[in-house]
Amino acid sequence: MVCSTCGASNDFQDRFCIACGASLAMAILGGSQVAARCRPGQSVPRLASLVRRAIAAILDLIACWCALNLIAMMMPAHVIEYGFARKGFAALILIGLCCVGLTYYVLFEAFFGATLGKAITGIQVRQRDGDACNFSAALIRNLLRAVDAIAGYLVGLVVALLSAWRQRVGDLVAGTIVIRRAHPAVIQVLLVLAWLALFFGTFVVHYTVPRY
Repeated sequence: MVCSTCGASNDFQDRFCIACGASLAMAILGGSQVAARCRPGQSVPRLASLVRRAIAAILDLIACWCALNLIAMMMPAHVIEYGFARKGFAALILIGLCCVGLTYYVLFEAFFGATLGKAITGIQVRQRDGDACNFSAALIRNLLRAVDAIAGYLVGLVVALLSAWRQRVGDLVAGTIVIRRAHPAVIQVLLVLAWLALFFGTFVVHYTVPRY
């Protein structure tokens, strides 16, 4: 039995991880249910820990913030001089930027199974039967972020803690799970470099490119 919190190996009869002390009951329950849904000969996936998912969420939030800022900096200064007021043309721009953020999550999860943050932390979105995440599932789970994000993602956290497969509301409705999937070291380094380039590139553009 592999601890989903720290990755240490434990005996199957152990109730708590010998390395970090985390409870193994949820991992046993989740693993058995996932195994029951897998096809014959298909390897049983390891569920991603909530800690990894939280780190991935933070990385993705920063990546989206950087991308949206780059888009905003390409617009004429007079268009956004009121800070995206929630009326008139500025409101349409704000809605458009929100749609860009949603598109980032949906397309990356539908085509690659992972956003940049998820790929860096070594996790991936899959369907409960082990198949790749499709477009409709990615769209549903990300539209329902609005529900999971209530009270600072407290709703999503509580639901995931109570779920055997660590599914938040969006995952429950879309029929998806988040599993561990480590990439080769070279890929991991490239992903981190891409994230850092986006992060620091945003500040470089902000302070060097003139606004009109």
